[in-house]
Formats: sequence, C-alpha cells, structure tokens
Amino acid sequence: MPIQPSRRLSQYGCLECDERHVKRYSLPRSAKFRYMTSTIMINSPSTPSATSPSNYSDAIDLAGTPNTQDLELTLQWCTATYRSIATSTSVEKTWQAVIPQEAIAHPFLTHGLMALSALHVASTGDDHSKEEYITTAQSHYNKAVCGFEKAVKTLNKSTCDAVFAMCHIDLVYSFALPLTMQSSNNNPIDNLCHILTHIQTSSPTITATNNSITKDNPLNPLSPRPPSSHDARMPNTSQLAITALTRLNNTLSTQDPSHPASTYTTTITHLASSLETLLHSSNNEETPLSTMQWTYHVPAAFLALVRSRRPFALVLLAHYAVILHAMRASWWVGEWGERIIRECGLALGGEWRGACGWVVDATGVFVNLP
Repeated sequence: MPIQPSRRLSQYGCLECDERHVKRYSLPRSAKFRYMTSTIMINSPSTPSATSPSNYSDAIDLAGTPNTQDLELTLQWCTATYRSIATSTSVEKTWQAVIPQEAIAHPFLTHGLMALSALHVASTGDDHSKEEYITTAQSHYNKAVCGFEKAVKTLNKSTCDAVFAMCHIDLVYSFALPLTMQSSNNNPIDNLCHILTHIQTSSPTITATNNSITKDNPLNPLSPRPPSSHDARMPNTSQLAITALTRLNNTLSTQDPSHPASTYTTTITHLASSLETLLHSSNNEETPLSTMQWTYHVPAAFLALVRSRRPFALVLLAHYAVILHAMRASWWVGEWGERIIRECGLALGGEWRGACGWVVDATGVFVNLP
C-alpha cells in the first residue's frame, strides 16, 4: 500500500474533511482483514515469515473465510490459558506477551501455544466438543514436537529462548492431557512415571537453555532459582519428614545390602529442595511453575523402582505428590496429587503406611482400605 501523505488536522477538526480523508484512504474490507490478521500476536503456525504475503494463507482460505479455530485459540491463550500457567504475578507478562512474541519467529512454539489452548478449552467442554479440541490439541502438539526436536539439534542463540519456553509448555501439556482425556484404564502411578520419563528427555535441554538466560532476558522470570537465604525455610513438619525418610533409608540399607540407598538419597535431596521451593512460593502467595522443576531431576533409576512397586519408592512418590496436591487449583494439575497418594496408599502394606503419616497430615487425603 502506498505511503499516505502526512496531514495536519485543523485546530477544531473539520468532520467533513476527515470523512473525505477516511473515504479516500480507507481499505477494502478484505484488505482490512488481512491487515488485522497480520497484527495478531500469534501468527498461523505454519507461517514462514511474519511479514510475507503468504502469511495470510493459513488465516484466510481461497473463499476469504478466516480460520476461526486458530483465531479462537489465539483469543483463548491471550485471555485465559496464559493465566493458568502464570500462577505467579511476576511472570504474567512473560506468558501473555513475551512468549507469544517469540512464537512469531518460531512456528513450533506457536503450535505449542495452540496445543495448550485447545487442551484448556477441552478441559471445560462437553463430551462432543472435548473430543474435537483434544484432537486439535494433539495435532498442534505433534507439529510442535517435530519443530522442537529440529531446533534442539541445532540449538543456537536465535532459538534458545523459544526452546526454553517450549520445555515449559511441554511440561504443562504432559500433565494436562491425561486429566483431560479422563481415561480410567491406566494406573495413575504408571501414568506419572511415563510423564516424568518423557519430561526428563528434555532435562539436558532445559539445563542448557536455562544457563543461557541472562538477568536482562525477558524470559528470566521463568528461570528456577533457589529460595533467598532471607526466606523462611521448611516448616518443622517438613524437616522432620525429610529427616525421617533419610533415617529410614539408612536403616533399610543396613538391613539389605542390595537396597539402592544412593538412588533414594538423591531422590530425597530433590524432594527436600522441592518442598522448600513450595514453601517459599506459598509464603509469597504464589505457586510458580518452578515448583515443578523436580520433574526434570528425579532419577530415572528411582522411576524404575516405582514401576516395580518397591515400597520405599512409593513412600517417596507419595511425598512428591504433596507438591502436586498443593497445585491442584491449576486445571493442568487438578487431582494428580490426590490420585497418586491414594494409589500409593493402596499399594503399600500396613507396615509401610505409617511412613506416609506426614503426607496425610499435609494434604488431608486419606486412603480407604479395601
């Protein structure tokens, strides 16, 4: 479109002149829509360039009809979904504006945002619409993963921020999908192990990208950081729980030389750190996504012990579920904590349930014995 000549309005603004000017320079309706579409923060996922003419092909079909579903998911992200992740007020702007802006240059991140938005809509929809939105979410997610894997292989300064953001999207999506699909065929413990195994494939990536996030980077608020030394430490009950678990681990190691004490020690160390982060978040009336960083660090050997239903592994898993229970208000966490605690309680024999006493006190979740 040619550059419009500059004009000065009269002191009082002549309406007749203004009307003539608007009529002269107003765009045709179709052109207006193209212009409006190009200004939307989250562009069409398959868009190669934010400014190229082909940019509009995904938003408008040959008949000139807008792709209303993409626009709907864009609106969903900008008004609701970002808030469900930005549970801390300090990161709201990051999720609402910074990450969508980053997605303009990285289609795989756009697909990730769309996938999560569709899943969020599905979580509150009826059975018919839920199935449709879950299908849409999975389609976007598959495309996001495909682009994400390519970006990871050639990780550089230009893709680092988008990859870092996508790791967080992937974590949320992984927890949200089983809840939204509400499958009754799978055991929650096995489901959680599968999720954690998947998330941990990104552990080296999240570490590498996090190390490159400088203090002045707009994504810095998402970087996990240890609680300040001035913050309150874990309450005595949590400290006692960690101490009790450590002692029990040592006792079991003494009784059974094959007891994998080292794996359990590492797991307990991450649990203590995670509970301290949770307390720090609660004291600030926040439960940030950084509270879920333990999902990247739980040892793979520990997950194997959980799958084998080793009693002490289930006891530790129930303690981790306290963190999930604390985040139950988030739609993508929901009943995960309660389900895990109940399932662990059912799987443990009576002699082991006493080791989960703190879990019951902290959550109020009781196990109904058969």
